[in-house]
Amino acid sequence: MIQRRYLTLLLVLVIFFGSAYGASLINNDFGALSITAVTIPAQGYTIRGTLYAPKSVTGKIPAFALAHGVSNSKEVLSGIALELARNGYVALTIDEKGHGESDAGYDVTDPTLGLGAAVTYLSSLPYVNANLIGVCGHSMGAGAVRAMVSENPSIAATVLIGGGQGDAGYTPMDATHPQNLLFVVGRNDVLFDLTSLDAYLRPVFDTSDQIISGKVYGQFSDGTARELIILEAIHLVEPIDRATVEGVITWANSALRPEVSYPLTVKAQTYLLREGLMTVSLLAFIASIIPLSQVLNGLLPGGVGEPVGVRSRFLRERRVFILWSLMGLILYLPTMFLGTVIPFPPLLFGASMAWWLLTTGVVGLLILTLLARRKPKGSIALFSYLRESFKVRDIALGTILVSLLYGLAWVTATFLGEKIRFIVPIFPPLITSRAEVLPLFIPFYLIYFISEGLYLHVYRQRQMAGSAVGNMTRTLLLKLAPYLALLTIQYLPMFIANYKLIPGYLGFFIEFIWVIVPLLAISTFSSWWLYRHTGRIWAGVVLNTLLFAWASAGLFPFTAFR
Repeated sequence: MIQRRYLTLLLVLVIFFGSAYGASLINNDFGALSITAVTIPAQGYTIRGTLYAPKSVTGKIPAFALAHGVSNSKEVLSGIALELARNGYVALTIDEKGHGESDAGYDVTDPTLGLGAAVTYLSSLPYVNANLIGVCGHSMGAGAVRAMVSENPSIAATVLIGGGQGDAGYTPMDATHPQNLLFVVGRNDVLFDLTSLDAYLRPVFDTSDQIISGKVYGQFSDGTARELIILEAIHLVEPIDRATVEGVITWANSALRPEVSYPLTVKAQTYLLREGLMTVSLLAFIASIIPLSQVLNGLLPGGVGEPVGVRSRFLRERRVFILWSLMGLILYLPTMFLGTVIPFPPLLFGASMAWWLLTTGVVGLLILTLLARRKPKGSIALFSYLRESFKVRDIALGTILVSLLYGLAWVTATFLGEKIRFIVPIFPPLITSRAEVLPLFIPFYLIYFISEGLYLHVYRQRQMAGSAVGNMTRTLLLKLAPYLALLTIQYLPMFIANYKLIPGYLGFFIEFIWVIVPLLAISTFSSWWLYRHTGRIWAGVVLNTLLFAWASAGLFPFTAFR
């Protein structure tokens, strides 16, 4: 049995590191590219980025600077950067001001969010043609691009992805400004109305007719080229859509290669294979909780207990799961806005996440307290259970598990250059300023996961029948069902009938659920497994509290929009 635990751990680690290593090989095109982490001084703060460049550079070549959307990081646009470099360009993707590993610059107003400094840096490189630099931005990053080209109208190519519409605060766009404009947007982007976008872009494209997607207007030679690409995509995935990547490279070939009079062939894309391998690595990362906890359970002093349920005629099997999930869903949107009113912890959207989970946890505990007054004979009181089940070994188990997982993430990022991610890095190594924020999330998430532990494991009349894997699967599906139902209601009409049920910023908050669902799945799996092997909720409570605090401290921005 002991040997099996260690063999399982070894297998999971081989899959984890092997997938990350394969992703790193693809990321440097199997040695053909130079990948460099760079630190760039901006206007009173510093930004950090990743520079992609072909190793076989002859003379000075064109370059692109890329800016991500809000609550994202440089990894989101690294697919475009990788493919640009594979096709002969220098590409720099940055963590914008207050995001990722860049400084917050609280007292600094920089409408380019560091993109201006990135362009200056590219211009200084001896192998970059400073007259042939393009800029690309998604969502908030598109606003940074608009600010950049307003300051520097000589930028040779401009790409706006899912953002940049409107002229407030920027030099108005017209038939000559900015130079060689590519506008990419998803048909199902909740922040855009395509009819309004068409009306806005017509004078920019110098046409009175409806703009045709995929048609080039104007001339590259004088900087008046314009194109609109409409994707079958939602806002979140616009920058990683294959059509976006190919469109940007094709645009660069025309706008930044004036000496070439024939169409250049775009190489077959490899970045999605890289992302697939990192998804496998993420799954192995989470799966490692199983053998790691088994090994630690054998090493830590003290013993485990038998799972104890609190009998209740009110909360039974599926009912308790549905009740718990619906509470979270109902409170989601109100508390998202509450976080904008009470910006603590001091991370944009991070405060909303914290208040959402805290409110859900408090309401959940209040409901359990009220139900406990009508408890049947022989049941265990809520706070008595929490006190009697509290064991130091469980706290140690959860804390050590998170420490080991952090070590895996640090090794992967440091030595392989790949962060554990699902579209965005979920569990990145933390710079000092972000590590200092992490403890602020702990009280918020601790109450939530105590409440969740009681609902999912304790306050049920009996354990569900069936195999352990079957129980976990049903628990997971029931926990996520309301969120998946909301996503279905919101997005199915978009893809079937091109109808946006909830557009605008309210719909934008719903789009965050695509990232939240994987996190909820991870926490549910972790909680289920550790309760099954310790007989108590506390190891899962500690593990999930620290995991969510880590994810929140690493993902959300300190500042944005200025």
